[in-house]
Amino acid sequence: MTDFYNSLFFTSLMAIAFIAFAAHLQYRTKQKLNNFFKQNNNLANNYVELQSNCELLELRQKAHLKSTKSIVHDLRGPIAGIISASRLIQMDGNFSEDEEKLLKLIEESGTSAAALLNELLTTEKEVELAKERSDLYEILDTCTYLLNFQAAEKSQKIILEGNRIQLLVNKEKIKRVIINLVSNAIKFSFENTNINVGLNTTENEAIISVKDEGLGISNLISHNIFSKTTKAQRLGTANEESFGLGLSISKEIVEEHGGRIWFENNKSSGSTFFIALPLSA
Repeated sequence: MTDFYNSLFFTSLMAIAFIAFAAHLQYRTKQKLNNFFKQNNNLANNYVELQSNCELLELRQKAHLKSTKSIVHDLRGPIAGIISASRLIQMDGNFSEDEEKLLKLIEESGTSAAALLNELLTTEKEVELAKERSDLYEILDTCTYLLNFQAAEKSQKIILEGNRIQLLVNKEKIKRVIINLVSNAIKFSFENTNINVGLNTTENEAIISVKDEGLGISNLISHNIFSKTTKAQRLGTANEESFGLGLSISKEIVEEHGGRIWFENNKSSGSTFFIALPLSA
């Protein structure tokens, strides 16, 4: 456990050190700031890794509540630094549209990570799920844009298609589900393949789909893939590590919204994960 906590804390410190360094370069010269944007994919990857680590802490918090809360509390400082640094850079202005979007994503990623940490610091009593009317397509667009940097490392392309649908959801939790599914699609797909993310509706439900061209789901793990107690751990196509926890957490979040989640293996290769959320929610 000590090695795990140290690794998690070290990852967060590295992220804030990187952002602080980028802010320093901004004040020295605008030209050097461009290097910061070229390295933005590192932040995207760090955020996905931080999310996985936070999910691992969440599942273990009952057994290690006191020590977990102490570690999580200490992590709030570096995350707050990421948010503050990104806002400070944005105040300088004079950025291109793409640069402004990247800076906004940094701020949103930090805010999402802070929300995850705050969840771990709340009491165990039942709390009503906070929802707001949100554009599901906009949520998907934000998540896929962030993960495009990770996909580019394997020469993959994320394709988003669908219509704008307004639904009452907890935006941060739904983002966690989408990031889990698309991140898994990247991890378990081969290089130079496409990942198709879709948003459609039936009479009663909004249907989100994430289709990959990867390994597919073998019969050995298909029955336990959403289980809390059985970790469906396996390496990605580039030997990426997997905690095997994201799908069980995603299932909990979807069911909190009155929805359902399932998968189907594709006829050719890979698999497609589906999320159905009630339109009446």
